[in-house]
Amino acid sequence: MKILLLGEYSGLHKNLQTGLVRAGHSVDLASDGDGFKGIFGNIPLPKPKSRSIWDRQIYRMKYYEFIQSIKGYDVVQLINVDVLIRKKFPYKKALKSLKENNKKVFLLAAGSDAFYWQKSRQKLRYGPFDDELKYDAKKKRNSHQTKNAYKFNEYIAQNVDGIIPIMYEYAIGYQDLPNIRPTIPLPIDIESIKHLPISAKPKISVWHGVTRYGFKGTRHIEKAFRLINQNHGKNFNCKIHTSMPLQEYLRNLKSQDIIVDQVNSYSYGMNAIYAAAFGRVVLSGAEPECLRELGVKSCPIVNVIPNAIDIQEALIKLEQKNKLQEIGYASRRYIEETHCCKKVARKYLDEWCRA
Repeated sequence: MKILLLGEYSGLHKNLQTGLVRAGHSVDLASDGDGFKGIFGNIPLPKPKSRSIWDRQIYRMKYYEFIQSIKGYDVVQLINVDVLIRKKFPYKKALKSLKENNKKVFLLAAGSDAFYWQKSRQKLRYGPFDDELKYDAKKKRNSHQTKNAYKFNEYIAQNVDGIIPIMYEYAIGYQDLPNIRPTIPLPIDIESIKHLPISAKPKISVWHGVTRYGFKGTRHIEKAFRLINQNHGKNFNCKIHTSMPLQEYLRNLKSQDIIVDQVNSYSYGMNAIYAAAFGRVVLSGAEPECLRELGVKSCPIVNVIPNAIDIQEALIKLEQKNKLQEIGYASRRYIEETHCCKKVARKYLDEWCRA
């Protein structure tokens, strides 16, 4: 098959591309780098030179021309509805062009969109919404909360051949649509990541890498780390590092024992998967709903909620168990079984072929 993966989300499409290529398919990845993460594909996406009105108009024109140039693919997969741009952009014509010039167009339910903010939010006990508004956007309202954003999301979702969620939070926003498909786990190129067993050290090193302060629930993690360093400093060394490119993040993982990732979500994301692949012990979202959605019975990722005491207690239990290396091995095996990009690629191929 000839496939185009349009857009990037923390390496999701990059790793899926690897799995599909190893399965013998021709795969292009069009990416703008995914912000500071620096995750590029073989096709660069147009980007605005500045935030000026003129430059953004030019960008939209070039982006529409790029969409029109996409032809001859068996499958075009959109990383998110926003890859077609909602504001001041002919997204209906853009989607029509993709459908007319290619055989199938699929959409991932991945990342923030209007369905997530307006539908999923109502069904979740907790989430990143308030913290994201306060700390990341520094606004009282998210652009995905408007009626126009919902109509845009709805139009794209209703006019693609299929919608594939990547985790529970995003799946529940689309669950009433007839073209929804089963949730497929995030892929990772496990062959490129060497398992590094956790070695005994005077102190257990615990690390949290900040990407989106509000979205990940960093304020809860900060408080938990302060409590741990104050009360258990002789056994733990807890540190927080700010946003960094993916490759730098991966280098930092190698010297850590425990990674605390996102705590505002029911599910774990790509950063947690990278850490577990290295054989690190991971604290993140791993609620029962998450595991059922992925079709797994058990998971070595330690589930934590957005609460400093809960995070602190989870870390203390790990100290008492004194089985970090054993959990690290279990983490590696779990990623090999559940998230290997070749296995995940086969699931995507099955869904694309069913349409």
